[in-house]
Amino acid sequence: MAAMLGRVASLSIAGAIVVSAAGLAVQARPAEENTSFFLSSRTPFNMGHVPLAVVRGADVLDAVPRRRPGGRQRDCGARTRWAAVGSRWRALDEWGQVVATRAVSRRSIYDVTTCAEVTLSQENMSSRQALYVSEDSAWRASPSPAWTPPAPVQASFEALARATIDDGNAGRRAVQRECAGMSRAVAFFTNAAGKHYGVATSNVGFLVATLDGQSWTPVISKADLRKRAPYYTCYRPVSIFDMNADGNPEVVLFQSMGESWGDLVLGMGSDGSWRIVAISPGSGIA
Repeated sequence: MAAMLGRVASLSIAGAIVVSAAGLAVQARPAEENTSFFLSSRTPFNMGHVPLAVVRGADVLDAVPRRRPGGRQRDCGARTRWAAVGSRWRALDEWGQVVATRAVSRRSIYDVTTCAEVTLSQENMSSRQALYVSEDSAWRASPSPAWTPPAPVQASFEALARATIDDGNAGRRAVQRECAGMSRAVAFFTNAAGKHYGVATSNVGFLVATLDGQSWTPVISKADLRKRAPYYTCYRPVSIFDMNADGNPEVVLFQSMGESWGDLVLGMGSDGSWRIVAISPGSGIA
């Protein structure tokens, strides 16, 4: 979320008692048919998780309207849906597998974005980077799409990444602090039809490519090679899994441009083209 200082109002839970700031019970919104709700990851530098995406049927959508370039976030979703203290959420690992169920224990209203940034029970440093899906969502986990390519195939992908998103000339100042502690930069996966993909990230960009025979073909990429430090945007993989049960995993990346950061979701549309399909509020990409 944006790194500017702002006033924060908090709501927390003690034990099993769920109360609002006014002393009233807080209830999450009822489930919506064939709809799923996903919270973003968080870092040590922001207060908590915010809305990331809503999946309605086969459509992966922004959870809340994107802010206008240069403007402030005007809407961060209904707090009864996204930030009800006591509401239950399933934690997902880097391959979309459910690893825990946690309850919202605290929410902090950040006045820069108007977002209720939530903390979940029993979170530690590693679980902060997890995504969450609401317990009442229609989404169900599919098998992990993780794939380990042969060494020569992996090497050829890494060569493509160096040619596309190399940050070697960016210098040490290109590393935003939010990305500095995230060690995973490359991942490989397969879709339900057996098509293989590679994901690479750096301190200046990201790349997703598909394996065609023995060669890699980029399907989406972004690189800020013409910028200068400290104005680069860094990216790191958060989780790769099928969010809408269409057999094609989505790729969730964390990104930071220093003064703002958040998650984005890359997905393949019905036309076969890859694009950014969802962005968390506060993200540097509008």
